[in-house]
Amino acid sequence: MKFFQTSSPCYKKHTFCNRFDRFRKVEKIMMTDRAIPPGDCGGEIQAQLQAMAEEIVSRITALDAPVSTEQLLGGLVSELFLTAAKERQRAERRRRQAEGIAEAKAKGVRFGPSPKPLPGNFESCRKAWRDGELSLAKAADRCGMARASFRRAVMRREQAGSCAG
Repeated sequence: MKFFQTSSPCYKKHTFCNRFDRFRKVEKIMMTDRAIPPGDCGGEIQAQLQAMAEEIVSRITALDAPVSTEQLLGGLVSELFLTAAKERQRAERRRRQAEGIAEAKAKGVRFGPSPKPLPGNFESCRKAWRDGELSLAKAADRCGMARASFRRAVMRREQAGSCAG
């Protein structure tokens, strides 16, 4: 952790912010996929937090800051617990949302916008393209579609045709 020189006009602001750099790192650890699941003791992370708290206390006492150590540690701990609680709420919300989506898909609900209907001349352009009479660009242009959209529509149509018959 790097502190600014005392002659800087923003010395107090920067030293106060830098004291919580370690807290931000802890917050990032908790936000990753390796976060402690609810109910897990998480001994390794608790040991890291204890070491960080001791380091913060030693640096604060070395500075003889006007803010008390208890206030800073209380703020650190409360922010840490609030962050953990928010992460658990997000995980619970994601879990419930995933359950709802799975349930809706099981019922046959279709998500997303409805596909646009294909133009009337699509089938003749598709056959001409497959027979080599038209290039992909010309077939798509005659249908008034982009090349990628035309190709996807052809693939969907042919896949649906092979599944039906």
